[in-house]
Amino acid sequence: TVLYFLVHPIPCMLWSLYADLQLNRGVVRSKSRLAVLAVPVALHAVLVLVSLRTGFLYEFTDRNTYARGPGIFITFVVCYGYLLGTAVQTLLLRNRVRREEFRSLLFFALPPSVGGVIQILSFGVVLIWPGMTLSLLLIYLRILYRRLRTDHLTGLHNRSQLEEYLSRKWNERGRKQLIAGVMIDVDSFKQINDRFGHATGDEALERTGDILRSSLRNDDFICRYGGDEFAVILLIHRPEDLEVAVARIHETAKQFNLTGETPYDIHLSCGYDVLNPDMMKRTGGFIAHLDRLMYEN
Repeated sequence: TVLYFLVHPIPCMLWSLYADLQLNRGVVRSKSRLAVLAVPVALHAVLVLVSLRTGFLYEFTDRNTYARGPGIFITFVVCYGYLLGTAVQTLLLRNRVRREEFRSLLFFALPPSVGGVIQILSFGVVLIWPGMTLSLLLIYLRILYRRLRTDHLTGLHNRSQLEEYLSRKWNERGRKQLIAGVMIDVDSFKQINDRFGHATGDEALERTGDILRSSLRNDDFICRYGGDEFAVILLIHRPEDLEVAVARIHETAKQFNLTGETPYDIHLSCGYDVLNPDMMKRTGGFIAHLDRLMYEN
């Protein structure tokens, strides 16, 4: 029972850390913030140990049976505080993650929360941990699914996803939105590799991915097409929106170069156009068209 109470809030705290990483795109917060986040777990652990003598959170009868103590609500407050706080944070920062990622972050708290409410109301029924197990399984499958569909270096979508995504949007092209594409090449990438080494070249590709993420919307499709080439698919309302998006990409790259953070600059060549279903009979033709425009640029 002591171990059960000690462990109880820890998955909730770890979930808050995981969600925070996802919402902040992998940037670890300061150690002081992490320490503050762990304070409720530490204080709760003290109460757990004290309850061995006082029976505050739990107690044992003369027949050696378990009974809830008057302070049992504190355990519920700590656990649900983490889950509720994480849900609120996810709702407030939903624009930082893609829609499917937002749904998975928001869903996680549901099974253990429902199980916990039933457990509170029905003494002797234990459903929090089965609920937690279900949530962890779904998140694990989500991570595997994402790894299969993303580029390992940049974290962007991979080439196979480009063809699948474009085909799906092709079949939905009856909507009012236009489908636009951008093919992007990192200029003089071979010189970066030759001069600074392949590790620095990998870093340049990662930085390029960051530039594209910063320049575009969360729901815009960005992938590493191969080598130092990237592809973007956007849903827009007017052709002018595509011009604005490409200009924003170049401006973000320019601002990155002005920081002087790296020994190299990043310059990008872009080929872009709006998909014309009457001219392009298949998605592969559109990608090849964008590729030609990129090399011309």
